[in-house]
Amino acid sequence: MWRPVFFLVFLCVGLGWSQVILDLRGYRYTEIFPWILKTNRIYDAIFIDTPFKGYSGRFFPTEEVYDYTDLGEKNQRGSVVTFLGSREEFDQMMMWAISNKLPVYVRVRLFQQRVGFLTNVWEDADFYPDYTVAFDRLQTSKKLKEIVALLMRMPVTFWVVDITGLEKTYQKKAAQWVRENFAKAFVMGDGEEYVTFSSMPFFRWRREIEENGRVREPAWTWNGVYVLPEENMSAAGVMYYFLARQKRVPIVITPGVVSLVERLEKASPAHWGNLRLIYAASDHLWGVSSEGVFSFYMGQSVRYTNYSLPLSGNLVSYFGSPYLLKTPGGVEGIFLPGSFSLWTIEK
Repeated sequence: MWRPVFFLVFLCVGLGWSQVILDLRGYRYTEIFPWILKTNRIYDAIFIDTPFKGYSGRFFPTEEVYDYTDLGEKNQRGSVVTFLGSREEFDQMMMWAISNKLPVYVRVRLFQQRVGFLTNVWEDADFYPDYTVAFDRLQTSKKLKEIVALLMRMPVTFWVVDITGLEKTYQKKAAQWVRENFAKAFVMGDGEEYVTFSSMPFFRWRREIEENGRVREPAWTWNGVYVLPEENMSAAGVMYYFLARQKRVPIVITPGVVSLVERLEKASPAHWGNLRLIYAASDHLWGVSSEGVFSFYMGQSVRYTNYSLPLSGNLVSYFGSPYLLKTPGGVEGIFLPGSFSLWTIEK
């Protein structure tokens, strides 16, 4: 099938590298522990869900917080533990994260609650009719600042205040409130102009590829944490990751792409040199540098080779040796010394 080949994006890899954050939202503490204790990690931080007790107790990840003093130690909302687990497990996670020098980002919703929420803290006058927090009211803002002060005392590295789904005008005001009153926080919302933690730059860039049929390097002028949300990374995702690392911007990846990213990192990024990437299609990316040739395919299987043409058969690669293509007529040797693409995964 014919595949369009778009123009080249040039990468000049620098000495510094961006922070890679692993998105573990939806994971419980017992599932998070192995990621913290993993040796030779390619990620530098983790991003987890809200640790406080929510209205759904232990059954679903917390959205609206029921009690900011309950980390899984109080018998309320049908359970003692939270969705993530117990207070003891929270303390264990933080202790291991700190000892392993692994920053922890934590999602929390501050600006939306439900009727009857913590009546000893909030009252009806603290909310708008849709039960978003009326932070522009003096007494309400004071209460919200007390919650922020509590969060600031916790050993969390950064909080990510989630305002997605709220009315856009309200989101802008809430984001401004966070900037003025919560120095330890990022904002995740629905407007790229006021959030600081988002997948929107990636989706906008990928849409430009799909609609315009050409690849332009992202501007990287947006000041925040770039989220790469793909569980099965496309060619665009691979290119985006390369560019983010080269530009030294923080980027969030999912657990589903960790093994793939490990293969990229294992190929000695410092020696990528004058890499030129070519976006051929959504499942086909390849590039050339003075160090060798790189080829990426996504389909029924993911294959990494150092050969740039779509060949059938079984390609096997060994560092410093020819790449062998087994065919009925014999074996053809392809020698590319110093290649940074050192493997292939067949069906």
